[in-house]
Amino acid sequence: MKFLKFIGVGVLFAVPVSILSQWLDFDKASAIIFAIVVAILLYLNREKIDMQKIAFPVLYLILIRTKVGLKLMNKLASKYGEFIKLLGYSFIGLGFFGMIYISISFFRLIFMLIKEPIETSQGVALILPFTNVPGVGYLSFWYFIIGVFFIAVIHEFAHGVMARAHKLNVQSSGVGFFGLILPIIPIAFVEPNEKSLRKQKDVVQYSIFSAGPAINLIVALIIVLILPFVVNPFAYAPFEEQITEPLGISFPQIEEALPAYASGLEPGVIINKIDDQPIKDYEEFLGIMQTSVPNKPLTFYSEEKEYTVTPIKHPEGNAWGYIGVSVQNERDIKEEHKSLKAPFYWLKGLFRWLFILNFLIGMINLLPVLITDGGRMLELALRKIFKDKVKAAKLFMFISTLFLLTIGVSLFLNYGTKLLGIF
Repeated sequence: MKFLKFIGVGVLFAVPVSILSQWLDFDKASAIIFAIVVAILLYLNREKIDMQKIAFPVLYLILIRTKVGLKLMNKLASKYGEFIKLLGYSFIGLGFFGMIYISISFFRLIFMLIKEPIETSQGVALILPFTNVPGVGYLSFWYFIIGVFFIAVIHEFAHGVMARAHKLNVQSSGVGFFGLILPIIPIAFVEPNEKSLRKQKDVVQYSIFSAGPAINLIVALIIVLILPFVVNPFAYAPFEEQITEPLGISFPQIEEALPAYASGLEPGVIINKIDDQPIKDYEEFLGIMQTSVPNKPLTFYSEEKEYTVTPIKHPEGNAWGYIGVSVQNERDIKEEHKSLKAPFYWLKGLFRWLFILNFLIGMINLLPVLITDGGRMLELALRKIFKDKVKAAKLFMFISTLFLLTIGVSLFLNYGTKLLGIF
């Protein structure tokens, strides 16, 4: 019966997506139908949900409390309790180190915002679907949904397991949605007994708070160790070298006002020849650049166009020329493996975003602000450092407000000024 319901929901989703895709691209069509299907299912089960109105109907949380996962948490905590506690103690150090690291980064951001507000704000962006994240790339709807749901589940499960290892009762677990008008951002949660949690020793509370972001950072590390292509543009995904062939190179980043930019080259354009020499990969490109001469033009060829690029003197004092680009290899599936093209590149992109989102969300959760795990860790630390609880609370509110204002100003400068047409 459950299987039939699952098939029914799949059909309910797939048919309208295929119809809507005639007018919109698949990504946007999926997002619209996903939001509508979720809204219908939530309405039909409205008696089982808990809605927390933040700025309803614009911002709100929808929570569905269950007991899913609690037995597994209990089993793991019972069998590996001491090991989990030991991990938790190491998570404390990782958590505070991450908090210090991201705090220093934010203080640097504040300084740069004062110095170069518009330029600096371009590097601060919301991690949302259909967004080009600076220095990372385009985040599709399905990468976002799958990535965020996976991250939320392991994050909250880590909190729950750590709580149970310390014999703290976990009352419920569940999933839900964060609504930005439509309920579209998936979340997960566990609910340990808050009164009992606050009575625990400091080290226990720190362990539980830090477990979530720590597991996200550890998963990011595991992904990059197993699949180094997620950070190294010259590394191959599993089987990639066997089923693909080189096409040339492209330039994901092109510095403004430098030779490549002046020639009209754009990110993503595939270059397969320079002057009369075919280019298959970065090594061949580097060989040509190391024999180039400043102020002597080079002709870059793509399938559709040619570009005249005149190198300038290398800023690091090297004898060869400089054009102001970052480089990545471009490959395509061999003809005999064409059927693998779509799933192969989709999965490659998914793992890259799983790494990025795990790392970013893990670090963001260590920000010392009101609603994060890092905020709870700092609040507890300040209460213990300062005997005066009022003074500790005021200091925490000041720090939290400073960080939130920095984020708010950066996002306004990046998005608000564009919408208002100020700059």
